[in-house]
Amino acid sequence: MPPAPIPDNEPQRLEALRRYAVLDTPAEETFDRLTRLASSILGAPIALITLIDESRQWFKSRVGLEMASTPRDHALCAHVILSDDVLVVPDATADARFEDSPLVTGEPGIRFYAGAPLTTPDGHRLGSLCVIDRDAHAQGLTPFQIAQLRDLAALVVSQLELRRSTAELEASRRQLELTSMATRASLDAILITHAEPVEGPDGPTIVYCNEAFTQVTGYTAEEVLGKTPRLLQGPDSDRAALDRIKAGLKAWQPVREEVLNYRKDGTPFWTELNIVPVADASGWYTHWVSVQRDTTERHLELDDLKEREQRYRLLFQDNPQPMWVYDIETLAFLDVNAAAEAMYGYTREEFLARTILDIRPPEDTDQVRAAVQSQVGGVSRTGPWRHLRSDGSLLFARVSSYPTLFEGRRARLVLSNDVSAEKHLEEQLVQAQKMEAIGQLAGGVAHDFNNLLTVINGYAQLLISRLHEAVPLRVDAGHILQAGERAATLTQQLLAFSRRQVLQPRPLDVRGVIDNLRPMLGRLLREDIDVRTSMPAALPSVMVDPVQLEQVLLNLAINGAAAMPEGGTLTVEAGEAFVDAETADREGLPEGPYVTVSVTDTGIGMDEETRVRIFEPFFTTKPKTRGSGLGLPVAYGIIRQSGGTIVVRTAFGEGSTFVLYLPLAAAAAPVVDAAAPAPPSDLGGHETVLVVEDHEAVRRLAANVLRAHGYNVLVADHGVEAVALVESHTGPIDLLLTDVIMPRMSGREVATALQQRLPNLGVLFMSGYTQTAIVQNGALESGLHFLAKPFTPAELLTGVREVLSARASRTEDRTHVHTPEPAPPVATGPRRIVVADDEPGLRLLLAATLTGAGFEVLQAGNGLEAVRLCEGGRVDLLLTDLVMPDHEGLETIRRMRQERPHIPVVAMSGAFDGGFLEVARAMGAPAVIQKPFTPDQVVKVVSRVLDEHASGLRS
Repeated sequence: MPPAPIPDNEPQRLEALRRYAVLDTPAEETFDRLTRLASSILGAPIALITLIDESRQWFKSRVGLEMASTPRDHALCAHVILSDDVLVVPDATADARFEDSPLVTGEPGIRFYAGAPLTTPDGHRLGSLCVIDRDAHAQGLTPFQIAQLRDLAALVVSQLELRRSTAELEASRRQLELTSMATRASLDAILITHAEPVEGPDGPTIVYCNEAFTQVTGYTAEEVLGKTPRLLQGPDSDRAALDRIKAGLKAWQPVREEVLNYRKDGTPFWTELNIVPVADASGWYTHWVSVQRDTTERHLELDDLKEREQRYRLLFQDNPQPMWVYDIETLAFLDVNAAAEAMYGYTREEFLARTILDIRPPEDTDQVRAAVQSQVGGVSRTGPWRHLRSDGSLLFARVSSYPTLFEGRRARLVLSNDVSAEKHLEEQLVQAQKMEAIGQLAGGVAHDFNNLLTVINGYAQLLISRLHEAVPLRVDAGHILQAGERAATLTQQLLAFSRRQVLQPRPLDVRGVIDNLRPMLGRLLREDIDVRTSMPAALPSVMVDPVQLEQVLLNLAINGAAAMPEGGTLTVEAGEAFVDAETADREGLPEGPYVTVSVTDTGIGMDEETRVRIFEPFFTTKPKTRGSGLGLPVAYGIIRQSGGTIVVRTAFGEGSTFVLYLPLAAAAAPVVDAAAPAPPSDLGGHETVLVVEDHEAVRRLAANVLRAHGYNVLVADHGVEAVALVESHTGPIDLLLTDVIMPRMSGREVATALQQRLPNLGVLFMSGYTQTAIVQNGALESGLHFLAKPFTPAELLTGVREVLSARASRTEDRTHVHTPEPAPPVATGPRRIVVADDEPGLRLLLAATLTGAGFEVLQAGNGLEAVRLCEGGRVDLLLTDLVMPDHEGLETIRRMRQERPHIPVVAMSGAFDGGFLEVARAMGAPAVIQKPFTPDQVVKVVSRVLDEHASGLRS
C-alpha cells in the first residue's frame, strides 16, 4: 500500500495537534461515549477516534479493537485528513489505495471503512472519527448516515476544544498564583552594610536585611548578618559590573548597576542594585544602603521576546509565500516579507510607503475597496486579482487573508499566490475551445455547401460539353462554372481551417518545396520585396501534403508582403528543432524532433492583442475589400491537421516570424517525378454501378454522368435501400459509389454489408469531408478510394474507372492462382480472415479496413461463431477480441490450438490495461494488439503474421 500523501500544511497541523496535548493520555469517558454512539448509530462493530502524528495513528478512544495505535503508513485515516469530505470505502480489498494495507490483509481485516475528519476551528485536520467493519458494505453509507458521522466528528472536536479550554483555564489559574508570588517577591529587597572596609578582601559586612531579601535569596536573616554581600556572587557574575560597583564605593558615590547574583540554593537571579552611602550627623559615612530589585522576570521576558522575534522571522519574514499586513482603516502596508519584495519588485521601505491600492490597476480601485469592506471575521479567499509589479507589469494573484492585530491596529494578514501561469493556461483553453467551435461550424457549412457545388459545377460542365462554342448560353454556363470553382476553393479553405480537409501526406523534403516556390514568389510579390532562402545541405523527410504545404507558405509569404507596405526582406528558412516536454505542453505537440520552416518579414509587426487573434477565421487587419480573413486560419488548419503547429514571434514595429513545426516521416522522401500521370483515354464503361447518396441532386448528377458514358446505374438514397436493392438484384454489381455521411447507415457500413454479399465489389467513397473510416486524423487510409466533393464529371469518371481497373486486376490475379492441396493450405489468393468481436461498430471497422487492404473478411459476433467459420472452409487467420460473451477469446485460442493449429490467431484487447494479452501470448497467439489501435496497425500486424506463417509452412 503506497503511503498517503502528506497534507500541504503538515507542520502547522502537527503543531496544532501538540497544542491540544491529548496524545498518549488515558482514556476519557466523554470520548468513549461518543465512540460507542458512533458504533451504535452506524451499525459498525468497530469505532475509533484517531489522531495522526508524524509516524502513527493513535487511538484516543476505541470500541471493538484491542490495538492502541498503528503505523501512519498503514492508516486509512491518513487519507481522511487530506480533505474535509467523509471518506467512505465500501470494500477496502477492492480499493487500489488500501487493498495491500496490513490492516486490510491482516488484523483487524478491514473491509468497510468510513471516516470523518476531526477539523479544528482554525482548519487543521487532526485525525478522524471512523467506523470499521470486517465485512464489506456494498452500499457504503446513506447521506443521512454521512451527516450523522460528520456531526459526531464535530462533537469530538468540541470535546477536544472543551478539554483544551479546561487545561488552559487551569494553566491560567496556576499562572495567576505564580504572578501573585512574583509580585510579592519583586518587592524591593533592602540590605544595609557597614561603610567599611571598602578596600578589604571581603568588603563591608551586612547589618540588616528585610523579609523581601530573604524571600528573594533564600537566606534567613541570621545566615546573612555579619557576612559580606559577596556571598551572593557566583561563577557567572559579571566581573566588570562588580568592578564598577567597587569603584563607586571607593569614591563614596551612589551606584546603580544590574548584576547576576545567586540564591542560597545556587540558582542565579538578576537584580538591579541602587547603592547609596549613609552619613551620620557629622557627615561621616557609616553605612551603605542597597535597594535591590529582582529583574529576573524582565530578563526572561527579553529572552522570550527574542524567541518570538525569531519565530516571527521564520513564519513571516523568511516564509517563501509572499505575505503582508495592511491596516484595515487606511489600507496602508504595515509589514511585508522578503518573498513579497521579490515577487513585486518593491523594497520593504517602498512597500511601507504605499497602500494596497498602489499595487492594483487604477480601474480596480473601487472593486478593491468594496472587497475590503465586505470582509468579515475568519479566513477570506478571493481572486484571481490583477496586481502590479514595480516595473508596471501585471500578474494574477489569488489572496487569502484573515484578521489580526498588529501593534494595536486592526489589520489583515494577506498571503498572495501568483497564478499568472494558470491564468494564461485558462485563456489558452478558452481560445482553443472557441477555435474548435468555429472550426466545427465552418466544416459543417462547407460539407453541406460541397453537395450543392457538386450539382452546380457538374451540370455547368455538362451544359458546356453539350453546347456549341457559338451558342451564347455556353459563355453563361462558363461563368457559372467559374463562380462555382471559386466557391469550391472557399469551401476547401473552410475545410482546411476546420481540419476536415482530406490531405494526402507523403514523405517530403521541404527543401524541394522551397526551391520550387522561390521563382513563384519572385513573380507573385512586389519588386520592392527581397526574397531570401536559407536551408541546410540535408534535412529529414517530413510527412505532409506537398500541395497544402505550398499553399501554407504562399499564404504566409503574401501575408508577410502585406505587412511591408514600403518594401523589405522576406526570408524563408528551413532547419531542425527538438520539442522538449515544456514546449510540447505549451504548443500541444508530441515531444521529439521536427523540421522547422520559418517565414520572416521585416514589416510592421503586431501587438499582443492582434497576435492572439490572427488564426481566428475572418479576422483581418486589412481593409474589408482586400482580405477575407481566411489565409492564416487556413494555414494553421493545414499544419495542425498534418500533426504540426505554427508558432508566431512578433513585436510591434519589429516584424514577424511564423515558424512551422512539421512532423518527421518514418521513411525518406522518394524521388518525385515532375510529370503528372496522363488521364485515362477512355473514361466510359459497361459495368454496373450502384450509386448511394442521400442528396438527391448529387445522386441524379452522378447517375446521369455515368449513364451518359455507357455504365449501367442503380441508385439508392440511403444504405438500407441499397442493401435491399442488392438482395433483389439478379445481375452483377461491379462498383459501389457511396457518400460517407448518410442517415441510418454510413457509407462505411454500407460497403461492409455489401462486400459480405459481393466479395469482389469495388468501392469508391465520396464526401465533402469525412471523419470516419476514410479519413482518420486528416489522412486518406491505405487501400480506400476517395472522391472529394465538389467533383467534376471527368473526376467522377476517372475515379470510377480507376477502382474498376484495380478490381479487374485483382480478379485476374485470383483466376490464375493455384491453391496447393495439402493441408494446411497456404493461401495465394485474397487471404481470408475471420474477425471476431462482440462490438458491431468495431467489427465493421476492422472488416472495412482489412477488405480495403485486399483481404477477404468473415465476421463473427463471438468466439463460438469464429470457431464454426474456421471449421467451414479455408481460413488463413483468426483476429479475435479476448473479452466477449458466449465463448470468450482465451477459450477460442485454446480450441484453435487443439483443433486448428495451422490457423494463426491474433488477439486484441483493451480490458485490464491489456493484461489478458500476455496470457494470450502464453497460450500461443503469435501477435497481440492492444486497444485502442489504428487501422494501419491492424493491417501491419495481420500482414506480418500471415507472411511469417506462410514462410514457416514453406520451410
